[in-house]
Amino acid sequence: MAKKTPSRTCIGFRRERHKNELLRFVLSPEHEIVLDYNGKLPGRGCYACVDRDCIRNACKCFQKAFRMRRDAISYDILPEILIEAAIRKAKEKIVSLLSFAVRARKAVAGSEAVDGDIKKGNVYLLINFSDLSEPAMLKWKKKSANFSLYYLHLDINDIMKVTGIKNKVLGVKDRGLGNAIIEENSKITKLDTI
Repeated sequence: MAKKTPSRTCIGFRRERHKNELLRFVLSPEHEIVLDYNGKLPGRGCYACVDRDCIRNACKCFQKAFRMRRDAISYDILPEILIEAAIRKAKEKIVSLLSFAVRARKAVAGSEAVDGDIKKGNVYLLINFSDLSEPAMLKWKKKSANFSLYYLHLDINDIMKVTGIKNKVLGVKDRGLGNAIIEENSKITKLDTI
């Protein structure tokens, strides 16, 4: 029997969503509001949608939810701090997933290797990094007619540090890893839009 994902109500817009579709915030022992990206920190948590406006609204509700003094929250900078923290955590998770995929041989890097695996039908997700040239993007777009093509909002240097990959194209062969990368990339897209 499949495990049921619990749902929570976001504090920003009062929408009920699956817990894994929301960001969790907790009050630290130092009485600071902290993003609990992995949902593992102890204490009472509040949830907000992965949306800039929802996080801004949530910040207005934290005082009551966490029973804080009125002057304890700086409403003018807190939303941006939390949004930037969420974007940073999503990028870190993508780098971690890509690193695992490369080490586990569930991803291939480089034009020739990726092209070969595309022809064999082994690629589930094709990733182009944001600094790829326009002609190269068009080339890979044509080749990705039968599967997902994503452009990651990451600098290739971030990936190289962890994975050793120096190529600007990567093919992920594992569906689960591919879906996890897509989910994290969509969070960045939602939060990075101003």
